[in-house]
Amino acid sequence: NPNDCGLALGAALALHYYYYKKKYIPKYFSPYNGIKYTKEEIDSVIKKAKKNNKSLLITKVDNERIANLLSKGHIIARFFKQSESGPRALGNRSFIASPDIPNLRNIMNEVKNREWYRPFAPIILKKEAVNLFENVLYDSYYMNTSAVIKKKWRKKLSGVMHIDHSTRPQLIDENSCSDLYEIVNNFFKQTAIPGILNTSFNINEPLVETPEDAMRTFLNIKKHVTFLQLDNLL
Repeated sequence: NPNDCGLALGAALALHYYYYKKKYIPKYFSPYNGIKYTKEEIDSVIKKAKKNNKSLLITKVDNERIANLLSKGHIIARFFKQSESGPRALGNRSFIASPDIPNLRNIMNEVKNREWYRPFAPIILKKEAVNLFENVLYDSYYMNTSAVIKKKWRKKLSGVMHIDHSTRPQLIDENSCSDLYEIVNNFFKQTAIPGILNTSFNINEPLVETPEDAMRTFLNIKKHVTFLQLDNLL
């Protein structure tokens, strides 16, 4: 939980390992511990939205289709299963996009109505991290460490690169985030880029939590984002 809420627990753990000379073995803890929303709740939100938005089209979607849309340059608002713990968007309440879209950083800051200088971060296949970054920490599952993007990757990762060529990756594998892994891995097969942009699904509010939050925020977006994923619906 990489924010102020995690400091006390982190201090206690540090003392545990230092005082008792315990060996620290990194372990992945799932951050997706939010409320479970039912199919009926999601269907109700869609039904209500369609009454006022006749152009709203609903289809079923899988991870391969999401990857395909990303590869074609589409930005997707993603609401998937349970929300993340802590202050980071880790893929279940996120805007996701291909990181090489021209001017992507400015586009996303326009979508989110925030300052021009704010950077973005990626979801990266852990197995490819050594090829992309200098001095990367492989236990960065929660977007809580930074790394410098290697020169040959800076153009393809331009949408998630800060002014000093750094970024703050969320490294995933099939054991940590299986659905996200499938999306990014399929995207990698289609584009040869082993990562996607990931930023919080919100506009001047906390992260969306409920299906209602997701639909309302999506419909308030004026341009650039034409797809909303609600679990297995698009």
